[in-house]
Amino acid sequence: MRSSYCSRDSIFREEPIFATVPRVNRWWLFEYPGPWKSDAIESARLPRSYARDLPPGERQLLIRHHYRWVSPLRCYLADSYELSSFLSRIDLLNYCEPVELEALPRTVVDGHLFLVCTHGTHDKCCAKFGLPVYKAIREIVGERAWQCSHVGGDRFAGNVVMMPEGVYYGHVSPEEAPMLIAACERGEIYLPAYRGRCSYPRIVQAAEYFLRRETGKLRWSDLRLVAWDRHSVRFSASEGEFHVELKRTRLPFNLLTCKAHEPAEPAPSFELVGIHLVND
Repeated sequence: MRSSYCSRDSIFREEPIFATVPRVNRWWLFEYPGPWKSDAIESARLPRSYARDLPPGERQLLIRHHYRWVSPLRCYLADSYELSSFLSRIDLLNYCEPVELEALPRTVVDGHLFLVCTHGTHDKCCAKFGLPVYKAIREIVGERAWQCSHVGGDRFAGNVVMMPEGVYYGHVSPEEAPMLIAACERGEIYLPAYRGRCSYPRIVQAAEYFLRRETGKLRWSDLRLVAWDRHSVRFSASEGEFHVELKRTRLPFNLLTCKAHEPAEPAPSFELVGIHLVND
């Protein structure tokens, strides 16, 4: 029987959450304390030069701590490439004057930001399960925690994205917040809630998940992507090169959001066929 929340339904049917992340290499994060409609970026009162059409691989999100307009407003630029993740900040007085963001001075930001999707007008699960997670993470990391607009995967709420690396976590509970943050500070993945890294295509996300699960290699520095095709992915590690063989599978049609009226097919999933270590 369907519950009133798509996130609970996803947990009940034991839907895999790994390899469910859209591919993004660059993020524009705009502090926007005003109301977020379902189409947050399109309906926000941003200058047209900000809410422009982006090239493939770039994405915009709204972020906030509260509902007060306090200057300066912060805009973050996050590059999420595997070997060159980078975070910088632009301070803006307001959103009234159109300016070229690329031309403004930036401040390098050390450490991580933790974005928690709380976009309830997009899907009620995002507010229901996201807000408690945001509050729990904020108690640990302070202003490095942000509420954010829709990141994808309503049914995986609470959704957390770690910037600048673009690491996604799903079905996060408030009780898991300390473990997730501690893993991050150690330079590790919190595997129980790991959805994937946005710089990887989905087959690579799946292979990485299986390889880390089977080997216990949880540090970011443990693995480096070498190559992939439709059925296999190769990672380099200290002891040699791991070849991960996968098989594509399809999950049953389901109602994928709280607002959905017709079942839809989720993105293809993957099963592990085998892992082989090729020594140098």
